[in-house]
This record gives sequence, C-alpha cells and structure tokens, in this order.
Amino acid sequence: MKILGIDIGGSAIKYGTIDISGSKAEIIDHDVCAVTFSNTPEEYCRALEKLITENAHEKTVGIAFPTVIKHGEPEYVKSPGSRFYSVWPYIYERFCVKDDYSVFCLNDADAAGMAELAGPHQDMMSRGIAILLTLGTGIGSAVFIDGHLLPNSELAYLRMHGRWAEEYAAASVINKEGLTMDEWSDRLHEYLVDLERILNPDTILLGGKISNDFALYRDKLSDLQSVIMPAYYRNDAGIVGAALFAARSLEAKEDHGRGN
Repeated sequence: MKILGIDIGGSAIKYGTIDISGSKAEIIDHDVCAVTFSNTPEEYCRALEKLITENAHEKTVGIAFPTVIKHGEPEYVKSPGSRFYSVWPYIYERFCVKDDYSVFCLNDADAAGMAELAGPHQDMMSRGIAILLTLGTGIGSAVFIDGHLLPNSELAYLRMHGRWAEEYAAASVINKEGLTMDEWSDRLHEYLVDLERILNPDTILLGGKISNDFALYRDKLSDLQSVIMPAYYRNDAGIVGAALFAARSLEAKEDHGRGN
C-alpha cells in the first residue's frame, strides 16, 4: 500500500509517497512545498489541497501538524492560537466529507516518533522511556513509555534563561543568533541535561535536518546518561510516521466498520 505522508514544518511542507507493504516503510519519492509559518491559513489550505489532489493516488493521506491535535479529529485541534486551528477542519471537509478520502492527522513530533518506533531503532524505542526530539524551527517531542506513545507532549516549553527551550536551543537559533556549532551544541547539551533530570529517559533520538550533522556535535553529548543517537529517518521521519499513522487508522476504521 502506498500512502501520501505530509509533514508541515516551519520552513516548508515536506511530503512523499511511502510504501508500507514491506517489513520496513520505504520512501518512494519525496519533495517540499515552499509554504512557511509566514503564510496565512488560507495559503496552507490551498497548498495542502493541491498536494493531496495531485499525489494521494490511493486516496489515503497522513498529515503531521506542528500543533496539539487530540484524538485525530477535526474538532479536537487544541491550539486555538495556531494557524492550523482552521486548516485541519477545512481539509477534513474538503476531502473526507466531499470526496471520500481517508485523511488522518496527528502531531508532527508524534509522527516522527512513530516512524522511529517502526524502524531499526524499534528495540530501543520500546524499552523504558524513549524520547524523539525534532530540532528545527522549534523543538518537537515524542515520549514513549515501553513503546507506548504519550501523545502531544510539549517539551519545547521548559524554561531556560528566561525563554522557552525551543527559543534557546532549537536548530533555527544557529542562524538567528549567529552561533557556531560548538555554541549551539552547548545549548543542546544543557537542554538534554534538563530533560534527563525530569524524565530519566533511557534513549533520546535527535531528528530534524540538523541530525544529518550529528557527527559534528556528538562528542559534546557524550557525558549524558541516556543513549543519544540521530533518528534513523532523519528529517523524513515526519512523512513516514504520518503515512504509518494513516495506514493504522484506516485499518482500525475498517475493522470497526466490520464490527471486529
């Protein structure tokens, strides 16, 4: 089965066709759409409408939103201040109600974590407390306890030096504040120490584009108590996880319809 996975980020919308028919989800193709947090909700709606119409050939779509979404339903978007408060209900009405698509949505970091849970790091993610962090425009977090997701965690909102943690240690601050990799990795280390004090995780996986450069800051994190590794799917984890979530949600929906 091939499913369209969409991951909405601060600097672009990433999307791709994911083949979930094998033992491991495979990315068949992927691309980006240049819509950023500076765009309006209406522009997001138009961009997503175009992506789904042109790429969801099997009419099943998973969308990872950078906001809290409870139970995956359009009426449970719980971030009224977010631009996505109106986007998901519009997409639901446009495709699920009018054209009989199967579209499912979840938090973006939760999607990335679900991808890692299904990938080669499955054993690590299924044991004890595991955290997936997406380091990009902000910081997304997915927390797993013995392989079970604690949905919609917001570990970006720890306070650090009078700021939210994501304002202090997200990858985006490297360019915003002109930091060197060493300066930024010191901030990341400080943030991870705080997470260890609070949650005592066994494993922390680092995602987002900056995970491609893990070798450049790995040594700065070597004294931490957790196992620290880059995410297997790196910056594509969101689209893979969104597609996996859509597949599982569709299966559950069909089972429910058959009375199983």
